[in-house]
Amino acid sequence: QQLMLQDSPSSQYSNLRKLQVVTDLYQEPELADFSWAFQATSIRGIVVLPLQHNSQESLGCLTIFRNAVNTETLWAGYWDPDERQQLPRKSFEVWREYKKNQAPPWTDEDIELVESIGIHLAMAVMQYQLHELEVHNQELKLARKVAEESSQLKSNFLTSTSHELLTPLASTLNYLQILSKGSYPNQEELNKYIQLADKSTQSLVAIINDVLDITKIAEGRMKVELEPVNLVSLLEEQRELFSIATQRQELNFMINCEVEQIYADKAKLKQVITNLLANAFKFTETGEVRITVIKLVDQPMVQIKVSDTGIGIEMRQKERLLEAFVQEDNSIKQRYGGAGLGLAICKQLVELMGGSIQLDSPGRGQGTTVTLIYPDCTSKPK
Repeated sequence: QQLMLQDSPSSQYSNLRKLQVVTDLYQEPELADFSWAFQATSIRGIVVLPLQHNSQESLGCLTIFRNAVNTETLWAGYWDPDERQQLPRKSFEVWREYKKNQAPPWTDEDIELVESIGIHLAMAVMQYQLHELEVHNQELKLARKVAEESSQLKSNFLTSTSHELLTPLASTLNYLQILSKGSYPNQEELNKYIQLADKSTQSLVAIINDVLDITKIAEGRMKVELEPVNLVSLLEEQRELFSIATQRQELNFMINCEVEQIYADKAKLKQVITNLLANAFKFTETGEVRITVIKLVDQPMVQIKVSDTGIGIEMRQKERLLEAFVQEDNSIKQRYGGAGLGLAICKQLVELMGGSIQLDSPGRGQGTTVTLIYPDCTSKPK
């Protein structure tokens, strides 16, 4: 049989909102239903002190139980150097009183001690509740701030993306209108319009794919399939992909790969590296773009670094740029464009494949380095 807290003597007495002192629980008719619990625990007396602070509502209650025999009184309370021979006799007398069902009363000193403890305990409970309330309020303020920032970022993203979508779409429509009218003097000009329309369409598709990817990731629908990936071959494909950009911008594009193979989702790893290199070429006007792959000496990990000598990143922006919908200031955004999803997608894809990503830059105008860390697995991770 179990005694529920809400049905206990402590709960009943605490509702009276004043100190309750019971010397003998067996002599209280309203507690007769609890006699089995008293017998099982040898409880005989009880003091219940409701905890209040400045006469406010109850904060709980302090309950002191006492056994049928006070063993401290039974021995130590009768200690007297001059009456050592009388100790056994007096102890026996106390024991005999107990056997006669005479419960020892609560003394004034006992009650004063309980009340003193209750005052300090009530203050401690009140302070704890005030602290918890303050913590809760701070959490609510933080949650509200995060929600407002997220809402603002999404609003900015929608505005930016609308512009990013409309620009290539308008260009494509213009080129198609020109082609439909047949107003071009030669094949060279025709090819030019076709190439420009194709480029605008690809930009449009890329933005739409980014939006779809970030949506899949947010909903947990993005899946990865780990397989052996030949890094040397993958990076050579990147060299060929960015060869035109390298020549047009007169940049040095260097690849140093000391790791032949890792386990990853090939399509998604290619998407990440392509995105990072596209950013590097986009924000670098002079100097170089470099990609380096090595095995870490002190741990079984592979490190992939994409670095450039471009415009760099302000210190305060580094962490935020890995979040969705975040871009740098408007001057950068207006000059270079973009929807602010690329790095966020890279971060999520890398983490889905068991890796991590870090963004570093000494500051504006001093280049950027993006570091990917992957487990160095010789077999498919479990």
